[in-house]
Amino acid sequence: MAKVLAKLIAEAIRPTVLDAAQRIPQFAYLAGRQTCDAIDRAFGHCREIRERRQNATVTTRDRRAGKVAQIISGGITLSLDLRKAFDSIPWQCLQECLVHFQIPAPIIQLILYLHENARYVFKTPRAQGSVLAGQGIRQGCGLAPMLWTLYSLYLASKLDTAAPSALPTFFADDFLAQWTIETWSEMKSIPTQISKIIEVLENHGMQLSPGKTVVLYSLWGKQVHACLKPMLYQHATLGKCLRIGAANLTGKCHMLPVVMSHEYLGVKLSYKNFEWQTLKHRLRHSWIAYNRLSAILKSKALPVHKRLQLHQCICLATLRYGLSCTGLTMAGRQKVYGTVLRQWRALANNLPHVTGLSNAAFLTSYNLPDPLVGLDSALLKRLDKVTFGPVAQLQPKLVHRWWEHLRKITTNPACTQVECKVPSKSQQVVPSAPCDVCGLTFPNEATLRWHISNVHVKLTKEQHHAKEAAFRERKASHMQHAHDGMPTCRHCRHEFSSWPQFAAHHNRQCCPILHLGCVPDLPPLPPDPTPLLQDDNFLQMALTDDWQQLAQKIRAIGRLHYCDNGRVDKRETERRTSVAKRADNEEIKEGNQGFAKQARQASGPSSQDNDEEDPLREAVKLITTLSLRHEDALAIHRQDTSYVFFMKTSPPELTVLNDLMRVGSEWKAKKEQSPAQVNQPLRVVLLGCLLEAVTTRMQSLQDPTLHAKAQAARLVNPAGDFHYMMWDDTEKMYQNKDDREPISMKAVLEDIGTLQRLILQPRVVGRFHAQRKLTPDMQGRWFRLSWKLVFATKHRTRRLKLQNTSNHCYTNSLLLMLLHAQSFRRVTFFRDDLQQLMSWLVTQKTAKLWLLMPWMQALRTWVQPNMQHDVAEFAKHLLANELLMAPLRGEWQTRMQVGSAVQVTDRGTTWPILLPEPLLTQQECMLQSLIDAWESQAAPHALAAGPSELLLQLNRFREVGAVYTKSSTPVVPTDTLSIPVFHADGLRRGTLRYQLRAAIIHIGDTPQSGHYRAVTFNAGASAYMHDDNKIAQKLTAKLLKTLHTQVYLCLYSRTEDPHAGPAVNMLPDTPPTSSAG
Repeated sequence: MAKVLAKLIAEAIRPTVLDAAQRIPQFAYLAGRQTCDAIDRAFGHCREIRERRQNATVTTRDRRAGKVAQIISGGITLSLDLRKAFDSIPWQCLQECLVHFQIPAPIIQLILYLHENARYVFKTPRAQGSVLAGQGIRQGCGLAPMLWTLYSLYLASKLDTAAPSALPTFFADDFLAQWTIETWSEMKSIPTQISKIIEVLENHGMQLSPGKTVVLYSLWGKQVHACLKPMLYQHATLGKCLRIGAANLTGKCHMLPVVMSHEYLGVKLSYKNFEWQTLKHRLRHSWIAYNRLSAILKSKALPVHKRLQLHQCICLATLRYGLSCTGLTMAGRQKVYGTVLRQWRALANNLPHVTGLSNAAFLTSYNLPDPLVGLDSALLKRLDKVTFGPVAQLQPKLVHRWWEHLRKITTNPACTQVECKVPSKSQQVVPSAPCDVCGLTFPNEATLRWHISNVHVKLTKEQHHAKEAAFRERKASHMQHAHDGMPTCRHCRHEFSSWPQFAAHHNRQCCPILHLGCVPDLPPLPPDPTPLLQDDNFLQMALTDDWQQLAQKIRAIGRLHYCDNGRVDKRETERRTSVAKRADNEEIKEGNQGFAKQARQASGPSSQDNDEEDPLREAVKLITTLSLRHEDALAIHRQDTSYVFFMKTSPPELTVLNDLMRVGSEWKAKKEQSPAQVNQPLRVVLLGCLLEAVTTRMQSLQDPTLHAKAQAARLVNPAGDFHYMMWDDTEKMYQNKDDREPISMKAVLEDIGTLQRLILQPRVVGRFHAQRKLTPDMQGRWFRLSWKLVFATKHRTRRLKLQNTSNHCYTNSLLLMLLHAQSFRRVTFFRDDLQQLMSWLVTQKTAKLWLLMPWMQALRTWVQPNMQHDVAEFAKHLLANELLMAPLRGEWQTRMQVGSAVQVTDRGTTWPILLPEPLLTQQECMLQSLIDAWESQAAPHALAAGPSELLLQLNRFREVGAVYTKSSTPVVPTDTLSIPVFHADGLRRGTLRYQLRAAIIHIGDTPQSGHYRAVTFNAGASAYMHDDNKIAQKLTAKLLKTLHTQVYLCLYSRTEDPHAGPAVNMLPDTPPTSSAG
């Protein structure tokens, strides 16, 4: 009975667990998540740090170019394993966790009752007994995975505060925290964050497993040793450890072993070549499984095909585990292929040196698949699934780059796992190294040196001197091929990291330009400057006695490279300088004046020429940059405005090819016979025909038979809603997208009807044609239609809205308006849990509101939040669900005199008040006049209870059938308003004064489409415009006037409200940006 009850409770809390885990990287016990997701997260960080280290290497060329080494940079990984995690959960902490996630109180009591009354029974040969459990959750219980997942999510929320800069990864009771270090301060904060992590875990009943809790790091920079020295400690048994002090000043110290590689979830973590280490680790486990089952696998009681099947199920599966997260290069593929074939041939007793059968023939004879094909297909299928699945939103960008790298090495195994920093030059076949003594040739220099030292070790004295002379001659000739004093070949431009490599390049005659006769495709380099001692002009000037004239010829030696061979003692230089300074002070002064004058005369024409050339050079650079940006803009524009339809050519009763052929032929014939009757271009007619054909076929789905066929084809669900589909290149078919909600047939037909009306407008359809000529007997399975949308029309936004199902501007504009008005009050407008979120929100620079768990939990009853909604309806929803507090609640009434009594004939809420006066004229009006018209109706209207905040809605939209008409009458929101209010229960009315705080403008044709923006008003008549993902911009009076035609909602604050007081500093003058999600 308890097991059944536990499973029922698990199903009851499952939606809460799934909702809480949407933004937390816990990859265990959750549908749609697996071990590979956690491994990808860890490997993505390791590869990112490894690439940064490769790019951070400062070579001689880099130093010469001005690049300096970093102070400290790198990455750190903390792997925590919890010991007896399920058995260590205190029940008090479990209760706090359940309350934190708002589990209903009866379910909490039932969960605690099941655990508090659980008994552990033990039996011995002499006695038996039972004990009550004091803590923990029972492993093997159907409720345990859900409770542990919820508890780990609760710990994750605590750990996020303890280590805000870490990249966390959770899988069951394994916790991984990874940091990317870029500055000294970040490195110094790591021990503090680790100590806080350990403190949080220990405070919640968790115990660290000492054998599995380790630290990995890869750090580089000038101050690495100085930073690590106080943190590292050499332990007697654990070796090198990272010493972590307690965060609560208890004096307790933790010693975390520092390792180069660590086993995590069956793979190897390392900041070096973790791919190869993982491959060797899996090969070792494959051989362990093979040796453990060797007695069964080699038993003659089993047929050969049964042995091979057993091997594939156990040994091959053990080998493949984890390799789908690392991929295989060419060397790795050869290693896996050779290992698997070696085991298979041993099981089949078909050794190649005995039977002479090749591996390919062996696979064919035993009907065995290639062991690498299944691994590649599984990897690509997994990448397709995670790239477009819900897990992709949870993973950071470095994991997406890791997925791209895996796809690259799988489709092209020839590329290496670790890309080198400098791409290798493509060269011809390298000649072998010949021996000068005996004439033999060797494959490389190392083999040649071994040969000489062992065979020709006894050289004569003359031979030894000749060898040294030849070596000096070759060494001197090397500099003739170097460029700019660096080991760079001036012929093929190959850059070497050392001089021995450069020397071997020419000793072995490997240069493709100088030795192999290739034609150079690069312009020649300028010659190196001539040394001073070889410059005749300089020597002639040096022989003159007037050194001042020589100094004036500074341009002759200014282009020469600096040479540090002629160094002198600093003290001798200072002594001679002090002596010469007293004697030649006047001469130096006059010489400098003459030099400056002549230098200006000499440099005049050259400077003028440079000034004339610089504007042209800069203009060319600007034109080039502008052209590239223009090309990028055109590419982005084409992506937003061009669409391609793939249409089937069969079966004839379903394809629209015949309809398009018929309509096109009729249009051409009509144009030839009576051109005046053609009122639409062919592209519009063809597109209208296509939309009409789609509409007809969708309406025919009302037939149960056709509906059953469409459901069998997975086009619609049983309710008749259409699935979003995506082409699966692996399966060569369309697959349903489970992360998108189906769209109803009614909504699709409405959108198609809107398209049919919009395409009749001029300059909407720019192009609609087939990419090959349409014929009645077209060959091929598909034909493509290209549709280009023109942006020069006011209906552009409406057309694109049909393609966009994620728009949160209505939420952002309303919240910015409320937060701004709340800053003038001493009370809060939001419910307590949301007020904490809002207080945090205004401290952020950028926030995605609909990705925050508290907001999603509070708005769980709001249907389809990713679609555009009327902001007034959203405001009503917030108040109706008690998400907004009492200061916003008010009531208006309509009262009439009936006999001697006053009766209330109508009433409504003030959030918002819909002003019924239709805005049909185009003349500017004041908002106060609309209030007066609202009051002066047949039955008097006024407030019954004046709220502190008043929301007014303008009646800008009129709906006739399914068509909206929007009024663009300018309405001026005055700074203050006089709002009528009833006194007591009679008809006598007074007024309340309200101050303008904010407004919401609407850009578009209907309230369920277009775009919303907020305008806030501060003291001093200053106004700011707020838009998604942008910092608020101050509005000028001229620009503010242009917005009067778009005002939709206005928020006013009561001036004599008892809650009014000093402004609560909730919003700065330039409020934080909010992203539309």
